[in-house]
Amino acid sequence: AGEDYKDISMELLRPASPEKKHGQYVAINGSPSMWVRLFTIGFKPNQHLMHTNNSPEDLQYLAKLVDDGWTSPDGVQEFLKPVIAEELPLQLSQSTKDLIC
Repeated sequence: AGEDYKDISMELLRPASPEKKHGQYVAINGSPSMWVRLFTIGFKPNQHLMHTNNSPEDLQYLAKLVDDGWTSPDGVQEFLKPVIAEELPLQLSQSTKDLIC
């Protein structure tokens, strides 16, 4: 583990269009460099950091965002779409693919 696949994942995000907003990258717990960036210069557009305790409640909430989504302030139904190993290039080690599936 410990591989950083943020740059690869950023390439997979949906680009902005007249109908859809740009996809968002949300790191769950994140790497040390992401935490440093959070407390110093901040993130680039469309990048976010989320801290969880990996408790059953936190993980169930994330699953709910995938399955049920939420309604944005402008009334649009949104869904969380996790990046899965099949969408990532083959450069990732098998251990990383095992962790994110």
